[in-house]
Amino acid sequence: MTTTVPAAPSGPTLSTSRVLLHGALPGVVAGILGGIAFGASMIELGQLESIASLVRADSAAVGAMVHLAVSAVVGAVFGMLMFNQRATAGDTLVWGMAYGAFFWIVGPLTLRPLILGQTVTWDIRTAQEFSGSLFGHVVWGAVAGLSFAALRTVVAPWRAAHGSDIGTGSRRGIRGHLMMASVGMLAGLASAGLLTLLLPNRNELTAPVAGTSSGGWLGVIAIGVVAGALYAVLEPYSTSPRAPRLGARLVQGMALGYLAWIVVALTIVPLADIDTLAWKAALVRDRFEVFPGYLLFGVLLVVLFCVISGGGRFLFTDQLRQYDRLTAGPQRLRAVARGAFAGIVGGLLFTIIMVKVGALGRVSKLVGAHSSVVGFFVHMVIAVFIGGTYALLFRRHSFDVRSAVGWGLSYGFLWWILGALTLLPVLLGGSPEWSAAEAGRVFPSLVGHLAYGVGLGVIFYLLEARYSPWWITRSDTESDRASARREQVFTSAPALWAFSVFLSLFVVIVLARVGP
Repeated sequence: MTTTVPAAPSGPTLSTSRVLLHGALPGVVAGILGGIAFGASMIELGQLESIASLVRADSAAVGAMVHLAVSAVVGAVFGMLMFNQRATAGDTLVWGMAYGAFFWIVGPLTLRPLILGQTVTWDIRTAQEFSGSLFGHVVWGAVAGLSFAALRTVVAPWRAAHGSDIGTGSRRGIRGHLMMASVGMLAGLASAGLLTLLLPNRNELTAPVAGTSSGGWLGVIAIGVVAGALYAVLEPYSTSPRAPRLGARLVQGMALGYLAWIVVALTIVPLADIDTLAWKAALVRDRFEVFPGYLLFGVLLVVLFCVISGGGRFLFTDQLRQYDRLTAGPQRLRAVARGAFAGIVGGLLFTIIMVKVGALGRVSKLVGAHSSVVGFFVHMVIAVFIGGTYALLFRRHSFDVRSAVGWGLSYGFLWWILGALTLLPVLLGGSPEWSAAEAGRVFPSLVGHLAYGVGLGVIFYLLEARYSPWWITRSDTESDRASARREQVFTSAPALWAFSVFLSLFVVIVLARVGP
């Protein structure tokens, strides 16, 4: 068989002028638009004078100009990084949020004190002091990411005509977009309504709106419709081979839920209720009780959208290979067995922490016992079950240890929200423990879930590499399919891994209580 090696990209495709024109320039515009959104919050919080101090001034107008200039520069870097990414608008949104969170560490926590001649202190107290800036940077990233995705869509036809192969979004047409938006709104309404019905306080998803239950329900409907339609627009490839599979979409749903929590629970609702942003650490802690609800809302939205738009076959079917459709059942069973074994390893890692904090006795109450030994066996059964679900959801997601750690951490964090804070207290006859105080009490469980996720992800990858190395190819056709899978992984996957780590750090910042 003769293999044809594709020619390397010629000069015009990756030239500096093209990177600047179609990467940096749209990035500048996107950065300025994100800076305007961030700047509006800075005006509300009275932080523009602090920005002006970087250039030895104390004027809000000077602070605004400095802020927009920095936003433009940071946006230009973002544009050049995203120039040749095969990314949907949803991918770009997640990249922007992760990029914004990263620059919160680089900017306020690092460069700012250095410029002002102060000592860099990466501690909890400083992070809480700049919590408002953290949310501002995430909002900046979200707006910049969406703006950059929109600008890419505008220039895509010109770039395609000149031989640049990029992800250009959906080609459904207006009717197709309207249909998928309708599906998204239906999924959003269903997920918001279902989650709200399960909450002990039906207004927890939206927080108090004018002090009335009707206001809360109107807020739920609005969140469901807007978030569902937005997700449908951002993720146009719901059933195509390029579409991320459900495992990656679950993590993406958490990111969407986190953004919705900032926009609604920390911004819109407090502005209507107390006429200020709830972006300071104390106010954030008070509204932490709706944080898990928003994350689960995002996850439910993604699941229901996939089910409605792509059917049940989308959830666990790899659409890239005809061979998989012929042997899907046996391969899936083998994958579940590997996931179960990986779950045992992860569960043993988790057990070390559970023994230290004496949590096995509580787990044993699930079967009406009070013994740590019984709790250990119940815990391991749960670990095996979660490992099996990981195999179904994240099969063929990882192709090295780093990606395995990323997906494992993400799934571990999700199960801390879904398991320790939600299902466990409900199964014990109580209600979800979503307050900051309760989350702080079970915080060691977060460490355990993250350790479990790392062990699960790495062991499952090693088993997959040993018995089902999907990235090893035997022909040109197989090579094309494997390349498509890698392309799928290299959409927003690194940003999703980074964002999962950020969420874990964010929980630490919110729950920690430091003295005056």
